Amino acid sequence: MITIRRYQVGDEPKLWQLFFHTVRQINIRDYSTEQVEAWAPDNFDSEVWKKKSVH
Repeated sequence: MITIRRYQVGDEPKLWQLFFHTVRQINIRDYSTEQVEAWAPDNFDSEVWKKKSVH
């Protein structure tokens, strides 16, 4: 069974990991190289992701 809960501070690393893996591995064929590099950069900034997750 899957439980869906609200975002909690501290979830950022796992959310980023899921997003990064999805863009870079699962849906890589759906995006151009430029899109992949812009949306899931190798130089991950956790503060930027944290700010996006809070809103």
